[in-house]
Amino acid sequence: MESGLYFNEDYGDVSDVTRMLYLASDMPAFAADQKLEGPVGEVFNYSSGTSVLLSRVWQDTFNAPQDALAWPYEALFGPLGMDTAVFETDPRGTYAGSSNLYASARDWAKFGQLLLQDGVWKGERILPEGGYGGCAPPPRLRAASMAGRPGCTAPAPTRRAACRKTRLQPTARRILDARP
Repeated sequence: MESGLYFNEDYGDVSDVTRMLYLASDMPAFAADQKLEGPVGEVFNYSSGTSVLLSRVWQDTFNAPQDALAWPYEALFGPLGMDTAVFETDPRGTYAGSSNLYASARDWAKFGQLLLQDGVWKGERILPEGGYGGCAPPPRLRAASMAGRPGCTAPAPTRRAACRKTRLQPTARRILDARP
């Protein structure tokens, strides 16, 4: 991730990620309060906080909160037959985005197969072509540690429009505007 957001991902101690996931009642607000450690788009640092901010921005694009909460089940888990999938939220209803998605090994295998098939499942396109492209590092960062890199493949105008709709400015806007 190149959001520039400073986020301590050490699960061995009380850290930013453990505070956010286990103590914060509003995970996006917690993440938005963190400082930037460098210019957006220039410094790689895996950040669950960035994933949570993006999750909130995405959820805010829906007309009703319940529509956002239902979407992963209706558009992804249902068509794949991922019957065991459980995607947890914080108390305010924000998907973690970085974690807290549970499923059986068989259901995870279905998801992996969907990615291997470029988003096509049983002849039906579930994800946009190349929709998982964010799983691969940009060429200049291929040698860096890229564990857990979430993808955001929406075009910049879409990300900026979503960001304007959310209450997580200015941090979310700085992060989302950085990608072309």
